[in-house]
Amino acid sequence: MVDRVFGSFSSPDETGCPHCYGEEEIDLLRRPGVPIPDTLLHALTIEEPGHFGDYLAVVRRLMPQMLRAMVRKGLPDTDETCFPLARPEIDWQSWPAEEATAIVAVVDAWWASSLSEPTGDPAKAFDVVAAIGLDVTTYLARWESGPVPDQHLADLARCLVHPMSQAGEHDYPDENPRTREVTSVLYAWLADTGATRLRSLGEHELAEQCELLVRPLAERMRLLFGTVTEP
Repeated sequence: MVDRVFGSFSSPDETGCPHCYGEEEIDLLRRPGVPIPDTLLHALTIEEPGHFGDYLAVVRRLMPQMLRAMVRKGLPDTDETCFPLARPEIDWQSWPAEEATAIVAVVDAWWASSLSEPTGDPAKAFDVVAAIGLDVTTYLARWESGPVPDQHLADLARCLVHPMSQAGEHDYPDENPRTREVTSVLYAWLADTGATRLRSLGEHELAEQCELLVRPLAERMRLLFGTVTEP
């Protein structure tokens, strides 16, 4: 669907930044559907908007390959300062319905596979969901039970709980208000739904750690930073 929707896009008059890219590299942006080498794709994906003549057109041109790279191995950078769909310049959710729907369909499928496949990485997928402005509570609600999703849940809980046991009372994950809000939602879910499920799996100690360490931090973040309530 993404190829059908975005495959014909290009940036026909693109000039690009001559100090960063050669003419043959910029020419790929002017031509729809021509594969872009992985190294160049990554460089173009995280490039600053001002380095292009028509950044919006470039993002649409890159969309099929960019999303495939994200799903296949995860893009190295998904922060809002370097991932196109998370940047304020790209209000992708206001794009024509067919385009926005195609993007959401890819993210939805990636989230489902990250939970169902043993090699999946739901934490990475969750970061992308948050970075591009989708409703994280909706995706957490889709974290259904099963042998593989349950193992991912336990792995995530352990990864979060360990640093918390070493942190001070007023240590928080980062200084980004948006990320704090998203993180507080994840923590609240993990301390409630997650802990209940962990206990049913026999992970009693891990469930207790989620309740004792994760829940208080989620509540302090909500009170101090105005983050949302528990999902």
